[in-house]
Amino acid sequence: MSLLSVVSDIKKLKIQGAAQVSQAAVEALIVESRRYQRRPLAVWQKSIAQAAWRLEQSRPTEPMMVNSLHYLVAAASRLWPEAAEGQEELTKMQASLIKQYQVIDQKIVHFGLQLISSGSTILTHCHSGTVEKILLKAHQQKKFSVVNTETRPLFQGHITAMHLTQAGVPVTMIVDSAAPSFLANLNDFQNNQIKIDQVIIGADALLYDGSAINKIGSYGIALAAWANHIPVYVAASLLKLDADNQIVIERRSTKEIWQHPSVNLDLINPAFDVIPAKYLTGLICERGVIAPREVKKSTAKEYPWLLKN
Repeated sequence: MSLLSVVSDIKKLKIQGAAQVSQAAVEALIVESRRYQRRPLAVWQKSIAQAAWRLEQSRPTEPMMVNSLHYLVAAASRLWPEAAEGQEELTKMQASLIKQYQVIDQKIVHFGLQLISSGSTILTHCHSGTVEKILLKAHQQKKFSVVNTETRPLFQGHITAMHLTQAGVPVTMIVDSAAPSFLANLNDFQNNQIKIDQVIIGADALLYDGSAINKIGSYGIALAAWANHIPVYVAASLLKLDADNQIVIERRSTKEIWQHPSVNLDLINPAFDVIPAKYLTGLICERGVIAPREVKKSTAKEYPWLLKN
């Protein structure tokens, strides 16, 4: 697993999901740093900083990865007697981080499970490994159904639908643009209407004011849910807080939309959009289900090293 191959796989979405991306990135950083552990300390430290920068650029809207890399870079920057000792400590920290990802996931699943009622219908968007785990765990104890979007242009919703149906969860897939009308309960299929009770989605990033960044289309879903008094929950670790509070929304290749577009046609392919905090009912995180406005305060308690101000 080379640094270049991991950077390429993250860019091409061969590695998806914040925890998976973060794990792959920190593992790649450790592999790369080992190449320099017998070199002078300054050379080893510079190699780690450069590797982290390349990994961060692979997906700018992945603060969980960025925060994890910054954590390791800060440790590497200490005044070690020699690079080999720093490398040994860095490897231990990386292993601890991966275990922490697993514990965080377990906590979020536990808290998310409590929000799901038997007989309810839940709408989700895109593919969130964390949301998927909540739904799969809930399916072991409760009977409910899921409505999920196909999630254009790369159809990540197909992953969600496949995994849930394989586990026996009743799933109805809809096109992205149908989600608002379903939330407004405006679709009557021969008097067999689907009434959505709550929305549970993931997030790629959290902002200081409690807003969340998720797959494009999430804003419209949250807005429609809010207008129709349907609760919206975001399942995400506090490690996804954008420490710089100036995250850039990733724009992906327009070829994902149209391989051979009409001449003189402008195309824009944003990967994400921002859901304002006022449209969110709660954040399902490692500290429980908290109000969006509590994100920064909760992060300061859980990860004081993460915040810069």
